[in-house]
Amino acid sequence: MRYELGYPQAEKNGRGFAVLTEALSIALIARQYGRQISLEKVEKAARSENFASEKKFVSYFSDQGVRVTKKKITADGVVARPYLFPCVTTLDQLGGVVLTSYSVERESLSYVDPTNPSSGSKQLAMGELREKWGDGVWLASLTAERASLARPFDWSWFTPELMRYRWVILFVFFLSLLLHALSFTPILYLQISLDKVVGYGASATLNVLTVGVIALLIMNSLMTVGRDYAIRFIGQAIEARLLTDAFDKFLKLPAGTIYGSSTISPEKRITGGSSLRKFVTERLIANILDLSALLIFVPILFAYSAKLGALVMAFVMLQALMSYGFRRIDGERSQLVASAENSALSTLRETVAGIDIVKALSLEEKQRKSWRHEASRLIRQREDKDWIQSVAAQASNLIQQVMTVAILFFGINLVFGGDLMAGALIAVNMVAGRIIGPVKQAVGLFSELEKARQIKDEVSFIWNENPERKGFGKEIRVRGAIEFKNVSTRRDENSPGLADVCVAIRPGERVALIGAPDCGSELIMSCLVGNVRPTAGSIEIDKNALTQLSLEHYRNQVAFLGVNPRFFDGTIEGNLRRANPNISDRELEDALKMSGLGEVIDALPEGLNTLVNASASSLTAPQRIKLNLARGLAMDAAIILISRGFDGLDREAQLDFVQSHRENFGNKTLLLA
Repeated sequence: MRYELGYPQAEKNGRGFAVLTEALSIALIARQYGRQISLEKVEKAARSENFASEKKFVSYFSDQGVRVTKKKITADGVVARPYLFPCVTTLDQLGGVVLTSYSVERESLSYVDPTNPSSGSKQLAMGELREKWGDGVWLASLTAERASLARPFDWSWFTPELMRYRWVILFVFFLSLLLHALSFTPILYLQISLDKVVGYGASATLNVLTVGVIALLIMNSLMTVGRDYAIRFIGQAIEARLLTDAFDKFLKLPAGTIYGSSTISPEKRITGGSSLRKFVTERLIANILDLSALLIFVPILFAYSAKLGALVMAFVMLQALMSYGFRRIDGERSQLVASAENSALSTLRETVAGIDIVKALSLEEKQRKSWRHEASRLIRQREDKDWIQSVAAQASNLIQQVMTVAILFFGINLVFGGDLMAGALIAVNMVAGRIIGPVKQAVGLFSELEKARQIKDEVSFIWNENPERKGFGKEIRVRGAIEFKNVSTRRDENSPGLADVCVAIRPGERVALIGAPDCGSELIMSCLVGNVRPTAGSIEIDKNALTQLSLEHYRNQVAFLGVNPRFFDGTIEGNLRRANPNISDRELEDALKMSGLGEVIDALPEGLNTLVNASASSLTAPQRIKLNLARGLAMDAAIILISRGFDGLDREAQLDFVQSHRENFGNKTLLLA
């Protein structure tokens, strides 16, 4: 159904039309997030001049519980950042539209017209999109979320977090300058002692200087401890925010998205925030603070001697360039070593895991040759890497030693000419060491950028993925009626999934889905529990579209029992009560009886207090299945989905369960696959 604009200033291609359709598009996204902002309400706000300025535009939606931000970006930039979808932009001749996705195959962008959303998405080729593109996109999120959760995760995510502690960081920076100045004290002490105290034999002056220097060094150490504590405090605050927000983002992801990412474990993606925190605070910020030493020591160096200062800076630049070159080569060698290690481990694993096949097919000689080849390749790559590191270390030492010799050579000539004193010459040499150290560390930081970027991308996968709907929608008491209307899904390019499925199940019916393991029965159940979204068609529960229900409330009334159950570390009773914290002892006994777990509990020494781990490895396969069934039955769900849940049970146990559900399930809807 098309919404007819009544706003008098909404002429096509006019500014009023663009702003109004932008607002309608944001309202459309907001409704998907559970904020009911009607199109009539938006148009009324436009008549009241609520969108007269960008500030008023943002303020209006903020009052509606929606946070909107403008991002300057090109069309190609949006395509390169799929986590920005859905977003709103203004296109020439079209006005404001909702951009929903990008198709690599068709090289086109999908968009929705906010005045006619029921017509579905339309396609716009990239060439035409670039011609119609404006100056950026609007991003919308719920203001109920923390600001850190609402921001896309990239390097700019850290900026607001660091700005929260900007005064602490500024204080730490000036404190670092003071610490660098105090670290010059021993150098100055040595110079004065050699040039003044020794020459005049002023032992009393030496005593006073010594006490004063020791006091300053103690103060320097105490302030350094305080500075390091402040840096750690900032880092821990950022890490706490990263870990908690990443876990919240993970919980909001569809199960299909989580299971589909097999190359990197979700645990590694979530905990990657700790590594990023270390990089940002312990490496990046710490290096900046160390580099601030140049603000102190470079002027001091040139104050002693402009000629020696220029000489030292030339060696510093040479050291930096050489370190950067060797770091690049070392990084390439590290990648070759990692590749060789993976190949060697692959050969070792396939041999150990398939030793029976290796012996049965007489492949010992082939595997021996393969292992020797991979092992020798690994040894050569490691030797190349070690050789580069050795050469780099010796070259660095050589440059520093040559710099010392050069400083002494030219410095002594300056002493002979009366332009420099002996103590000052030694001070110059020590100051040079204070300059070259932070520069070497800063160059080393560049070699860690690639690894940090990889970790950032791992966290971004969880952070920037589109979440499943949760926490909004209608909350109904499920009776158990299920209807699939022309439902289709698509797993990937080579597997179409379901195709135009139509089925209607009445409340309390028992339905068996029969077919081969890959016939789609498990996919049907995944759709029913909300883990997989249909790409076409609709699913209705008690005449209500599943997309309009609160998933959290709906799932509390649906028990999904898969073929590979997972449990929580703890007791058997604790696992059962997690499914239904308010379950009574009688209801628990009924669940144990219907699932057959009661007999298992009676045979266990600890009974319900028996400890199990995530896989319940202390139980046999049939016992794990019965525990899974009992947990599902404990939910007192209106719909029970059992996907190959009987695999591993003998025929007698299966018949017992069938007889039990006939007598005790009442009006529950049961689907078996």
